[in-house]
Amino acid sequence: ISDQTPSALAPEVINLTGTKLAFQLVANADREAIGGAMLFGQDEYDNIARLRTGEAYLFTKGYYAPRLIKTINIHEVL
Repeated sequence: ISDQTPSALAPEVINLTGTKLAFQLVANADREAIGGAMLFGQDEYDNIARLRTGEAYLFTKGYYAPRLIKTINIHEVL
C-alpha cells in the first residue's frame, strides 16, 4: 500500500501492515498517523518533516524503534 497522505488512509490499514517505509512528511496529521504505528519518539516525529531526498524511516517486525535509512539515487547508479 502506498499513499502520499497517510492521514487519508483508514487507521486499520496503517496498523495492519507489517513493514512501513515513510519518507518526508510535513503535515502534522500525516506525521501523527504514521508515527503512532511506527513507534516514533519525539525526535523521529520532528525529524520526519526535515528528511532529505532519499532518506526515510523504516519499521518492520522485530524492530523496537524506527530506523533512519538512506536509499540509493538510481539516477546516479545508472
